Amino acid sequence: KCKYDELFLQGGRASGKSTFAATIVWLALENDERKNAVVMRKVGSSIRRSCWKQMMKVRKRLELFHWEPNKTEMTFTNKRTGQQIFFVGLDDEEKVRSITVEKGYISIAWFEEARQFASMEEIDQAVSSLLRGGAEEGSGDSIDEEGDMEYMTILTYNPPKSVFDWINREALVRKSNRLTHKSTYLTMPKKWLGSKVLNEIRMMQQT
Repeated sequence: KCKYDELFLQGGRASGKSTFAATIVWLALENDERKNAVVMRKVGSSIRRSCWKQMMKVRKRLELFHWEPNKTEMTFTNKRTGQQIFFVGLDDEEKVRSITVEKGYISIAWFEEARQFASMEEIDQAVSSLLRGGAEEGSGDSIDEEGDMEYMTILTYNPPKSVFDWINREALVRKSNRLTHKSTYLTMPKKWLGSKVLNEIRMMQQT
């Protein structure tokens, strides 16, 4: 269990933030078969080359091959439990609102490249429609009778240069349920990054 239900994960390239977020999603769903997740970007067309690939990579690393990917529908489905992970763009609000799950509830909302969203209000509105409830009517999970349903919002982003950008200002707001964490390639074990990535970073520094 995590004592935080909001994660602000800051970092540039090779900082590990997206790999960590993907790992959190997979492990949370594997540990509770009632949980489902939604992964979002501002523009849906950018999902395939970013968070979808990241989720596929971590799925392979964790050997979670009982999760069936559907690249047409942009979903993963657990063949054992029926759990699902949905990938949507917030540019299609109707699709976001229409997400329903066959079993359990939507527990996690991950916003990749969160700085591209207009404001925290836009993210909160998406979260409200996805997480608060999130179960099929009559499934038995629509009312949290035992108080053990867990919700988490994850924001991953490269911090903008301007301190006045909304996401930089929001990250400074202290909440007991929020963790703000910044990582860089310097805080990552070199063997995790590999020589190719490290060489590219050195070239960028020189030029």
